[in-house]
Amino acid sequence: MICRGPWDDAEHAREGFLKGARLWVQFKHPNISPFYGLVFEEEFPGLVMPYYENGDLVQYLRNHPNADKLHLMCRASAGIEYLHDLKPNPIVHGDIKASNIMITDDGDVCLVDFGVVQLLRPLESPTISPGTRCRWMSPEIIFGEPSPALPSTSSDIWAFGMTILQIYSKSIPFENIRNDTAVIYALSKGNLPARPEGIDDALWALLNDCWAVDSTRRPAISTISILLNTMASQRLTPKDVNHRVDISKAEHRIGRDDGMPSRVTNQPTAVTPVAKSLQNFGQNETTSHDSPSLLLEKTAAEHFIPMVLWDSDT
Repeated sequence: MICRGPWDDAEHAREGFLKGARLWVQFKHPNISPFYGLVFEEEFPGLVMPYYENGDLVQYLRNHPNADKLHLMCRASAGIEYLHDLKPNPIVHGDIKASNIMITDDGDVCLVDFGVVQLLRPLESPTISPGTRCRWMSPEIIFGEPSPALPSTSSDIWAFGMTILQIYSKSIPFENIRNDTAVIYALSKGNLPARPEGIDDALWALLNDCWAVDSTRRPAISTISILLNTMASQRLTPKDVNHRVDISKAEHRIGRDDGMPSRVTNQPTAVTPVAKSLQNFGQNETTSHDSPSLLLEKTAAEHFIPMVLWDSDT
């Protein structure tokens, strides 16, 4: 499967895709889609990843309505946690929604589309257009002053909350508002989506924490992951959720001796020959832009080169 983006500025798009590719190739986690290579066909760039016969989460739940939604969200949170925990800088996905969560043949989830399309536009002016992602976008991204804020780990949390709502409601966020511009207006008034059937009190409390207008008050993905996994095995109350969120904010880190499940951590993967090929491709002035494809091998190497889409400190 090939993920493509706009090609308005050939050189800028080429640099953006190379940057996205150098980033993606470093990821190694069961809930992050593998990266196979870069392809240029008729000057339109593409990032190559596996083909998922089950489709994305929306398609999968349409075909498997009795699937364990909470389990799928636990797996998705593990992928996001991996990105947010990468060192030396967290990786911000930038476009979390159900259509960017693919389902593998064995029913596991894989995150795709790490904001690569945004790389093709200047960072100083992220595009916010009604009808694209506004239903998953946090207020600071839409209404930040003097200009929209860049995506952050906190905006990922808002979007993930909307994604959980999406899979339980079986519809896009703010399903009762047909016009996307009206959704932005509703957000400007502090309105949130209505609670659908199937979301219990504890999960609803967690979603409302994810949708805190003050981005600094949203829980970290590690906290969300722990709570979702706990909800899968025992019944929690909204008080339990709020207490856990408050503790995590105070400690800045979840302890492992408090009776809650410990989170799974993963070390950044080594740079592979595909990464080295991309580095050479980006630096080699003699490389033709008309090259039909860039086929890249997936094997392990020894060194890790940090690359981030969005630096959470900016």
